[in-house]
Amino acid sequence: MEYLKIAEEFGEKIWPHRNKLKIEDIMLFGSVAYGKENPTDLDILVLHYNKKLESFQDIADSKIDDSEKLIKLSKSLSGEINLLQLLKGSLTENLIARNKFNTRYMDISFFTNQEYKEKWKEKDLKIYGHKKSKVRLEGETFEECIFRQGLLWNCFTQKYDIPALQKYNPKN
Repeated sequence: MEYLKIAEEFGEKIWPHRNKLKIEDIMLFGSVAYGKENPTDLDILVLHYNKKLESFQDIADSKIDDSEKLIKLSKSLSGEINLLQLLKGSLTENLIARNKFNTRYMDISFFTNQEYKEKWKEKDLKIYGHKKSKVRLEGETFEECIFRQGLLWNCFTQKYDIPALQKYNPKN
């Protein structure tokens, strides 16, 4: 399965609705972003300023099936966009049905609000702990790692080709 192609399809479908959804950026991270051969899933970070997306993060982090997450998110966003209809029949929907589409949601206040940043880090520690990762550098946090390797959606090239650190600094 061509995960990069699916990530690009997701960007193409979601980006035109970014203003309604209050999305600042879409970032590809994880094994697909750093070019691992035969990745097992797709990791996307949605950088937003949307209270509905922020409140959805706990569901996104839960163990329920990705398809169920999509239905819950779609209901939550029903006033802004018909997410189920938008993804219907797509490669993205297929990957979600296979439970291989991992989406995280980060409010852009992460970069300006120290309290939010600490809550994000605490939650990540609960989820990921201090797991040793082949791609995480010594002493690097989860969010520092994903921004170091992350690529932002570029609406002009229709690819994830903007290094996330070119725009964001998770260390501040």
